[in-house]
Amino acid sequence: MPDQAYAPLPAALIILGPPAPEALEALLAEGISRVVLVEPDPDRAARLEIRFGDRPGLEVVAAAVAGQEGPAELAEFNFPGLRSLHAPSPALRSLLPGLRVRARHAVEAITPAGLLARLGDLPRPAHLRIDAPGSEAAILQGLQAEGALERFDRIWLRCGAEPMFEGARDCRSVQDWAHAQGFETAGIDASDPDWPVLSLAFDQRGHELKALRQRSAELEAQAGALTEQLHQRDAALAEAQAAAAAGAQRSADLEAQAGALTEQLHQRDAALAEAQAAAETARADLAVALRMQVLAQSDLQDLQERYRASEEARATQAELLRKLTPRLQQAAQQLQQLALAEDTAEPEALTADKPRPRSKQAPPRKRAKAEYKG
Repeated sequence: MPDQAYAPLPAALIILGPPAPEALEALLAEGISRVVLVEPDPDRAARLEIRFGDRPGLEVVAAAVAGQEGPAELAEFNFPGLRSLHAPSPALRSLLPGLRVRARHAVEAITPAGLLARLGDLPRPAHLRIDAPGSEAAILQGLQAEGALERFDRIWLRCGAEPMFEGARDCRSVQDWAHAQGFETAGIDASDPDWPVLSLAFDQRGHELKALRQRSAELEAQAGALTEQLHQRDAALAEAQAAAAAGAQRSADLEAQAGALTEQLHQRDAALAEAQAAAETARADLAVALRMQVLAQSDLQDLQERYRASEEARATQAELLRKLTPRLQQAAQQLQQLALAEDTAEPEALTADKPRPRSKQAPPRKRAKAEYKG
């Protein structure tokens, strides 16, 4: 990356893809409190650690910053200072017909988020230099996704005038994207027109103005939303008031219905009490009636027994009378005969001289009675 003077002097300097040691010496001015060299080639990172490791505040990170983390392969081409994690595009091969890979290095790739985690807090002002052909857009977009672009007051970026590697963007589109993120172009080093170096300064005022405009738009949106919410709440309040009035009326109606139901319940309780008293009286009357019925049945059975006994006595007397009737007839006949005999004997006695001695037999009537008794 071509050398370029810094203005103003940074307090922190982050270099992704450090240049040759001689050019790096010119960048490491006195007064920079923290310097981080991010070198993808582990062998070169070790050499940088040996040469610059004794400088206070200087740190060497052996990694390549890319869109994804993990093992990667760094291709070193036969064009001075040209290295990339990506394959050359047709534009680069057209620009450099004799381009070939001179060496390949196994490297460890980290994401911008991983780099920020290693950096921690940076003193301000902080500057960032990027020389990572093919990965420029991924690095800038990763920093923007983490909200870390505004942490850098100045960014130097080497990029191709055309997309030189697969997935890369040309210098013009990178510049437009940076402008949209609040950076302005402070200068362009076009000493190599195919690989210009952009100097991007963070437009703090523009960023603040943009933030204010964005905040104003957000506040307007919030105010509109709040106004809409107020309208909705007013409508809901009106509905709630109407519902409350309807609820009050409904409550009054329910209270009236409850009073009527209570009165009906009282009446039903009174009627139930009367019915229960009547039922108790009816049960008592029924018990008396049952007892009377039992007595009547007992009397009926007694009468039936007496009637049966009377019938049996009557039958016995009828049978006895049936048996006595012939005897009585005989006794009557005998009495008649005796009476006739006595009537005949009395005239004869009047004519007789001497009275005949009476027989010792019983009188006819007495004999008849004796025969009846027999």
